[in-house]
Amino acid sequence: MLRTLSSLKGRLEEHREFIGILALATSFRLFAVLLLNHQGGYIYDGHLFYDYQYYRRIGELWLQGYYPSIDYWMEYPPLFTWTVIGVYRLSLLLPAMRDPIFSFHHFLGTFLALVDAANLALIYAIQLHLGGRITAVRSAWMYALLFWPLYVMVGWLDPLPLLFLLIGVYGLITNRPILAGAALGLGFMTKIIPAVVAPVAQGTAAGAGGGAEHGDLHVVERHHPAELEHLFEDSVTSSTLTEARAKGRDQKRSRPTPSRPSASRRSTPS
Repeated sequence: MLRTLSSLKGRLEEHREFIGILALATSFRLFAVLLLNHQGGYIYDGHLFYDYQYYRRIGELWLQGYYPSIDYWMEYPPLFTWTVIGVYRLSLLLPAMRDPIFSFHHFLGTFLALVDAANLALIYAIQLHLGGRITAVRSAWMYALLFWPLYVMVGWLDPLPLLFLLIGVYGLITNRPILAGAALGLGFMTKIIPAVVAPVAQGTAAGAGGGAEHGDLHVVERHHPAELEHLFEDSVTSSTLTEARAKGRDQKRSRPTPSRPSASRRSTPS
């Protein structure tokens, strides 16, 4: 027990700077959800593309017995819409407010603030694996201070598919194919965008050439991106040379063998 606590303390001390960034960024997002609204008005009032109102209507239709993708057409995959319905059900636990969207706005905003905090942690972990601690801390600061993730978080559900995309990338670079595959599958069921990592993973596995095989699944070894590029170039060069040699052998076999002239006696001049 003491050894476990000592190990945990050491790891917390090792990532102390990032923990501070994570705490500041998460509190900033939670207070944005709590304070960037008021009874009767929100920062997005009148915005044509503000989706919280649209998500709430999905929950209201569920309350009336109409299910998305079953009773009416829905452009989003099922995990996306059922996440919205789950948040709407939780919002019904609060008493009614003067503004009908007040409870739903805070439940969904809090949920997405926590999801965005997980996105920040994944960006740090990915950069820690690829570029080292200094690069990871810089990347965490950049994402934490960017305005656009906050802007999207308080109006749309896009931090959730981003979460699955980053988990897929992290599973890929850390040689965890099951984690990457599960994350990309769930991401595709949330929004189509996370599926772009799947062909990248397949191409990286084919280019690396040295991955271990488990059935039909190619596991990518841990390499720096520059090393993967050299491996890919070496693989292409080796493949080209092999094809050229095989082609040369085939041409040599198909080439007709010239017949030798028969030996004849030379006529002796009389």
